[in-house]
Amino acid sequence: MNDFRTYCAKWNLTINLAKSKVMIFGKGGRRGRLERWSLGGEPVEIVASYKYLGVTMDSGLSYKSHFEERGLAAGVAVSKLWPLMSRSGISLQDKWKVFDATAKAVILYGAQAWGYREYELAERAQYQFERRLFALPRHTPLYMLLLETGRSSLFLQALPLHVNFILRAMKLPETRLPNILVREGIRGQLPWLAQWRNLALSCGEEFDASWSVSQLSEMWQKLYTKLKAQERCTLLEKVGLSRFHPHYQLVFDPLSRPNYDASKQLAQIRWTFKARGGLLFLNFQPWRDELAQRCALCNSGSREDIVHFLAVCPILAEFRRRWFDVGVMAEADCLRMLRSPDFARLAGYCSEAWRYRVYKKSSPNNKLTLYLSTRDLVMTNKSNDWIQGVILADPEYVKNRK
Repeated sequence: MNDFRTYCAKWNLTINLAKSKVMIFGKGGRRGRLERWSLGGEPVEIVASYKYLGVTMDSGLSYKSHFEERGLAAGVAVSKLWPLMSRSGISLQDKWKVFDATAKAVILYGAQAWGYREYELAERAQYQFERRLFALPRHTPLYMLLLETGRSSLFLQALPLHVNFILRAMKLPETRLPNILVREGIRGQLPWLAQWRNLALSCGEEFDASWSVSQLSEMWQKLYTKLKAQERCTLLEKVGLSRFHPHYQLVFDPLSRPNYDASKQLAQIRWTFKARGGLLFLNFQPWRDELAQRCALCNSGSREDIVHFLAVCPILAEFRRRWFDVGVMAEADCLRMLRSPDFARLAGYCSEAWRYRVYKKSSPNNKLTLYLSTRDLVMTNKSNDWIQGVILADPEYVKNRK
């Protein structure tokens, strides 16, 4: 600090002590009672964290404070754009572009410095957006969010930013400061270099820090492809080991997933996602006892899981006939339907059947008779006697149809 003061005095520079802070990096512990820092006889404040170039650093070399701050900023960005995000008629692909240009850009700020490691706090922003966009419960597994949307983790999206930054610095002339700092980092075996070595080792790739920039670039192209495949294999393993969503392994096809962009109706997309994931709040929950898992509508004593709700429950047979042209569906047919869903039919059935289920549970002694318009009669190809026998828990719908 004395050398710094001498340098400033030599070049007639003034130090603003109001903006100058001291931060001591270490593993923790209390400072000495007599420890003081001063510059030119003036005390300098000692802080536990400091924001430099938009990145908040703390004395423990942790990015926790940075990601918490970035997460709040990303949440504000998403909230301001939510009227657009929750609107139907806009494809999911376009909504993801907006998310990437706003919230993701906020989270990945400074990834050139920290992008070599995976941080749970950084991943949280994308997961929260996916849950909110698809109106999913908090317990939705993370592997399902990534597999259904086809997105990769933010770690794999941040890693190329970090790698390309290091490689660009290495291409600069040896007299340039970025090149000097990178070479010093390699010589000092900084954490980012150790992580590069660990990533290469986990994918069976050779790595040597003395390689040329072109050799390192070629190595990273192979490594990034393997890391993406490795992440996908990990997600698929979690599908097979899941205790809370056992049917999803029968529904998910690793070779193809539903084209959610095919439907611009957000409600249809949400119902399809929930049905495929078994995310409707039915009585079947693995932590409940056997009696509590029984169907809330029929007296068959069957377990009320997603297959029972979609294909079997006799109380919902009329809704099934309307949307699927069948009263009872075999389990194999139900799973086949979920693998390649018809968004309009599946969402239509789930919406009406779920409203009826909620209505019957809240008012078991009440009944509503559904009267449909002539257009609905033509669409369903059913007689008026059949239509009057359908019970639907949607008063607004009934009122509009009368």
